Amino acid sequence: MKKLLAMTLLCALTSSCTGSAGKPRSASLAGHSAARSDMDRTAAAVLYRAQSAYEDGDRAALSLALSRLDAVGLHPVGEEANDVFARWRAAADQPAITRGRILGPGFMVGELAPKEERALEQTFLSGRGAAISLSALEGRPLEISVRDSSDQSLCRKVAERVTCRWVPLYTHRYTITLRNPNTKKTRYQLVID
Repeated sequence: MKKLLAMTLLCALTSSCTGSAGKPRSASLAGHSAARSDMDRTAAAVLYRAQSAYEDGDRAALSLALSRLDAVGLHPVGEEANDVFARWRAAADQPAITRGRILGPGFMVGELAPKEERALEQTFLSGRGAAISLSALEGRPLEISVRDSSDQSLCRKVAERVTCRWVPLYTHRYTITLRNPNTKKTRYQLVID
């Protein structure tokens, strides 16, 4: 299971989906920047290290992983991720750090029942590259879709691992929808930047 989790997290950023060319609401990124990919891979790898250290009861490794998450600016998004992060901090005997700004890197963890759908809204800044990476932990595909405030689709994919990237032309809220098309529950990790 740990090898599967490691491979899932480390490979979370192998595909992308972008908005349609020429649409007025957002502009697609032409390529993947090395710096963004390195940050995304680092975040996914450190999340894996934190989970492994927590499961193994290794306080020193967990404390180091939490420090690295703080260094890359990754924060929990949503109740489930906050609960996981609080458990990790308690196990490592580290105080909770509050999120310093409205936007910035964040992560969510959760579980979707068969055919369950979960939607959340996030605001992304104009002119700043946005990325959302989804990893299914059991190796079953999940569906992700991203829509802008005018309900224009920017990304819709079904896969075990997917990354959606775009550059918003305007600062506004986007709706991110996760759906489990499977007949079994599926755990996921979502990284938002």
